[in-house]
Amino acid sequence: MDTRGYFKIIIFCCLTVILPFNKAGAQTAVSQTMEWANEYAQPPELDLSLANQYLKAKDFKQAENELNALKSAYPNHEDVNLFEGKLNLEKKKYSKAIESFDKVLLINPKNEKAYYYRGLAKDIDGDHLGAIIEFTQSISLNPEYSLPYEARATSKSRLDDQFGAIEDYTKAIELNKDLWLAFEGRGLAYHKTGQFEAAIGDFRKVLKENGKRTYAVYYMGLSKLKSGDKGGCRDLGKAMAMGMTSAKNDLDKYCN
Repeated sequence: MDTRGYFKIIIFCCLTVILPFNKAGAQTAVSQTMEWANEYAQPPELDLSLANQYLKAKDFKQAENELNALKSAYPNHEDVNLFEGKLNLEKKKYSKAIESFDKVLLINPKNEKAYYYRGLAKDIDGDHLGAIIEFTQSISLNPEYSLPYEARATSKSRLDDQFGAIEDYTKAIELNKDLWLAFEGRGLAYHKTGQFEAAIGDFRKVLKENGKRTYAVYYMGLSKLKSGDKGGCRDLGKAMAMGMTSAKNDLDKYCN
């Protein structure tokens, strides 16, 4: 709250005590005072679109310039601290990123994005179980938020809980069918659990969106071969041509 807000509240409180007016007038004064208090207690909405554009383009210098300008004006704004955490996450400064997300959650314990991004930082840093806890908290705050389901699925897969990963990837896809990386992750989990036809279907969806996903080409080839389709040899050959050297061993094993 700034000085103007304090002055308004103080003046009105004094008036409600000093001036002789009726009950209705007193109620009006108190109501107005509370409205002003709420107005000045609410953080301003900030336009971080330019900062996020720089971050998306990985122009960290310009992103930091935008961040410093915002921090000088709003050092305790949750969106500013969230952006700082995301910037540190992109720069692979995971401990610093977690510190920023911690601060966001001190300001607003119900910020589901802070839990999500804190989970990402922990997962990338190798704390997969800690990441799952963060993603679960984010989901509990907003069950319609698709990204924590996708991220939690990846953490579960890394801990070899493939069936749990499939469940979470499926929920993420139900909420957002544009999450093509969730299709790739689920395809891999299907492959690892022997559900090769389902895996092929997911990898096809991935390659429809991004034909250069070597990983999807490779595992689609393996899934085809495991299901008895020799057409998988073509996919393995394509994956090898795209730079996946491990595909050569599989070509020798299954196709020659």
